[in-house]
Amino acid sequence: MRGVAETKHVQKSFGRIDQHVRKILRRTGYPGLSIALTDRRRTLWLRTYGYSELESKTRVKPDTLFQIGSISKFFTSLILMQLREEGLVDLARPLTAYLPWFQVKTKYGAITLHHLLTHTSGMIIGQEESPAGIPSVWALRDTETGAAPGQYFHYSNHGYKAIGLVLERITGEPYGSLITTRLLRPLAMNSTEAVITNEMRSRLAVGYAPFYEDRPFSLGGRLAPAVWFESGTADGTICSTPEDMCRFIRMLLNRGECPRGRVVSRESFDLMAYPHVKPEDSTHGESYGYGMNVGKYDGHPCLWHGGGMPGFNTSIIADMENGLGVVTMINGPGTPEDVSLLAMRTMWAARSGAKAPALRVPQRFHVERPQQYEGSYRSGETVLRITASKDGLWLMSGRARNRLEPMGSDRFYSRAKGMDLFLFRFGRRDGKVVELFHGPDWYVNASYHGPRDYPTREDWQSLVGHYCATAIYASNFRIVLRKGALSLIDPGDGDPEEEQPLIPLDDGSFRIGVDPRCPERIRFDMLIDGQAHLAVRSGARYYRTFTP
Repeated sequence: MRGVAETKHVQKSFGRIDQHVRKILRRTGYPGLSIALTDRRRTLWLRTYGYSELESKTRVKPDTLFQIGSISKFFTSLILMQLREEGLVDLARPLTAYLPWFQVKTKYGAITLHHLLTHTSGMIIGQEESPAGIPSVWALRDTETGAAPGQYFHYSNHGYKAIGLVLERITGEPYGSLITTRLLRPLAMNSTEAVITNEMRSRLAVGYAPFYEDRPFSLGGRLAPAVWFESGTADGTICSTPEDMCRFIRMLLNRGECPRGRVVSRESFDLMAYPHVKPEDSTHGESYGYGMNVGKYDGHPCLWHGGGMPGFNTSIIADMENGLGVVTMINGPGTPEDVSLLAMRTMWAARSGAKAPALRVPQRFHVERPQQYEGSYRSGETVLRITASKDGLWLMSGRARNRLEPMGSDRFYSRAKGMDLFLFRFGRRDGKVVELFHGPDWYVNASYHGPRDYPTREDWQSLVGHYCATAIYASNFRIVLRKGALSLIDPGDGDPEEEQPLIPLDDGSFRIGVDPRCPERIRFDMLIDGQAHLAVRSGARYYRTFTP
């Protein structure tokens, strides 16, 4: 019987995927992209597109390295499972049994390695303030957990940094060396680098980030080279190629086995791929195992994960039932998950003989049912008018007419000067649009029948402003006061969690977000002439800046 790669339908599907990717690149402005498909035995198809460096017009090649970010957590989990098989580690023991100096403020029980693997430790996500893991994990003693271990999924990069330190302490080897000797060599991932160093930079694609880092980024926006940094932590420092990542995916599809033998036992792999916890966010699917998302796409049992680094975004999907996998890598802002999923759906259709999925590509200004947003929105004497047309949604302010670009559910963006620092967010009541938010401004339409005035604490006005830091990821945010409450607004691309309410706590700090289990905190200090000049966000220090 001929394999999947040898059938006429599958060969035709490669052309459809190629056509789709080319359309995606034209519409999105991605600098470069690599994609590859594999089955359990070999790589089926690999293509590269665009540029690894825009300035020199250097093309992406099959051996161009991309940073894979949090997909590295797969690798970290595998090493830990190897040590477990060797009797060197017990996933149920407290972390302090392996890192005696570890501390975190908590009123709950001990955090174990199992809790770190499943992001259920209750700890903060963490900022990238050091190229090494020890300073970041040490600093957790100044933070507080928000829930009992095992009870609440809250993604924590610092948790995986701690796992990396455990690996190093038990073996006496650096993390990069462990990844290389225990995984990369057995898997013949000979082009892959375990950590980010200056020496390997010339092999790496240039990562691109939004040119304006202090505001939302929309499709086709201006780009600039992302910040460069070295890093050797266990939460996301591996750099790889599409061919090498296919070798890794084949190991997943074969449940821990590779041509040179098993990487981990079948029992260990099944434990990793077990749905230990159900995330409540919009990113990690229906279940999470050890370093991987676990669940179904279109009825197909899959393992998958995304990886984001400054200037890079990567996605892998492994269909464990049909033995198919895909990796998509981008050296810029974007959603490689969409490309990976389209490729898998095209392959599933080809294998079953079903109709191939439509080649839909992002339409920058397309709005579903734009008429639901139409109307006048008032704040005091200021009136904004929203009008709909066949080509999208428009904001009318005075004589100005500005097109709105959809950025997710009920969220839109305008690049017009003076309006480009914040998203326009529509609010609903009983399913009907009744209000509009833009940064600190709040507008209501004729359908709004709630209160118009909200009591406001006078001292909170001192906290409003724009705060910046040298942090690699979240380099800045704004605090706004609206409807009598404070909110933290991160720049971004429309993620619903980029705007979070600040909930005052008894100690004078604020919880970031409404969920009482969330460990993220912010406190303000350095009060001078009626303004706070320091904001400590989950241990990272940000300072008031002069820009709005």
